[in-house]
Amino acid sequence: MVPLMARMAAMAALFMAACAVLSGESKAQVETENLELTVRGDWVFRTEPYRSGFCVMSGRMSVFAPRVDEDKDGCALTAVEICGDEKSIVEQSCRVSAREGRVYVDSEIINMLQTKPSSTGYAPDNFVFVDVTSTRLDGYLVSAVSAPVVFSRPDGGLS
Repeated sequence: MVPLMARMAAMAALFMAACAVLSGESKAQVETENLELTVRGDWVFRTEPYRSGFCVMSGRMSVFAPRVDEDKDGCALTAVEICGDEKSIVEQSCRVSAREGRVYVDSEIINMLQTKPSSTGYAPDNFVFVDVTSTRLDGYLVSAVSAPVVFSRPDGGLS
């Protein structure tokens, strides 16, 4: 078992590495007023393997217009994390925002549908996208781990 301080240091190092990668200029400058036209609708996603190639995350996300009393687009996210023979399935609500030329998805766990037996907890799955088109979002998972991720429209089409 890895001591708590070592795990915290590793998580901090991953977060700092993700921030360093993201500090460069993004290819797509997404303006806030165009966010809803670019990102709204249905998406599927998959990360590159992480935790030394042991884990991968995939799932679905739906982005919708904000309610009257809100200023950010809302979204619903279902993430499936597979590590070896174990699987977690997590329902999350989220908010989408654009700032500094990037798109951010900030999530909150709603329901743990399935939990890996070896799990000691689950952090919300947040994402930052540095290259955005109406059919593809390229960026990073920023959670308990960081990993490159690609979101695309289901069946390659707009929804």
